[in-house]
Amino acid sequence: MNTKTLSFLLIILLTLTNTQAAHFSINGLNYKTINSNTVVVVKSCVTILELPETILLDNKIYNVVGIEEGAFANCSALQEVRITEGIQYIDSYAFENCTNLTKVQLPESIQTIGTAAFYDCSALLDINLPKKLHLIKPYLFYGCSSLSSITLPNSLLELQNNAFSGCLQLKHLLLPATLKRIGKGVFLFCKNIEEVVIPEAVLSIGSTAFYNCSNLNKIHVPFNTKHIGNHAFSQCINLKEISSAIVSTSIINPQVFHGVNFKNIVLKAPNQYLLPKEISLLQQFKNVYFHDASFENSLTTSCQ
Repeated sequence: MNTKTLSFLLIILLTLTNTQAAHFSINGLNYKTINSNTVVVVKSCVTILELPETILLDNKIYNVVGIEEGAFANCSALQEVRITEGIQYIDSYAFENCTNLTKVQLPESIQTIGTAAFYDCSALLDINLPKKLHLIKPYLFYGCSSLSSITLPNSLLELQNNAFSGCLQLKHLLLPATLKRIGKGVFLFCKNIEEVVIPEAVLSIGSTAFYNCSNLNKIHVPFNTKHIGNHAFSQCINLKEISSAIVSTSIINPQVFHGVNFKNIVLKAPNQYLLPKEISLLQQFKNVYFHDASFENSLTTSCQ
C-alpha cells in the first residue's frame, strides 16, 4: 500500500472520528452533539426538567435545540417540565407514559412537537402551546385523562388524528379561526366537552372526530365544511342543538350522527331551497328553526 493511499485512508478516518456524535451528561441530563456547537437531549429521567438554552462543557458553549425521540418516555419520576426560550422542537414520544407529569411550560421558540409526544401522560393538568405551532400531530395528547382545558394557538391549521383522544376531563374547548382540518378521532371519548363551535375555515371533519362525547349538547357546522366523516358525532347522546350553515344530507345524516336521536334535537338552519330528501331529513328533528321562521312537527307543510 503506497503513501498516498495511506494518507487518503487516514483523512477518511479522521473525518469519521470528528463527525461522530459525542455523548455527555450535565446536571442529570444526557446530551448528544449534532454538530460542532449544537446538542439535543437524549434518554434521561429526572424529577423536574429545567432545560436551559445553552450548556457549558470544557469551556465551550453548546446550544440546546431539541429533545430527541423518546428522551423521557416511561420516566415515572418526572413531575414538571420547564423549557427555556431557544429550544426549537420536541420529537415524537418524548414524554410518552410519564404518568406523574402534571405541568409543562413550553417556550414560544418551539416550532414542532412530534407525534404522541405526551401520549398517556395521565396526570397532566396544565400545558401551554407555542403560538408558532401549525399542527397538533397524531396522538399528541392521547390518554391525557386529567387535562381539563387547553388553549390552542391562533396559528393552528390542523388537528391530526386522535390528537386528544381519551382526554376524559377536557371540557373547555375553543377552536381557533385559522383551523382548516379536524382529523379522525381527534376528540374521541372526550366525554366532558359540552359545546363545539367549528370555525368557518374548517373544510373537513374526520370520522369519529367527536365520537362518544356524551356530554356534548351543542355544535355549530359552518358553510365551508364540505365533508364530515362517518360517526364524527356518533353516540353524542346528550346532543340537543345543531346549528348548520347548510342543510345537506352529506353533512347531516344518520351515519355522521349514529346513535343520536334527532327527535330530541333542535336544528337551526338557513332558509334555503330544499330537495325532497332534505325535507325528509328535517322531518326527523324535534324542531327546525330557519333564519326567519320556525315550525314544530309540520315540516312538510312549512317546506312546500
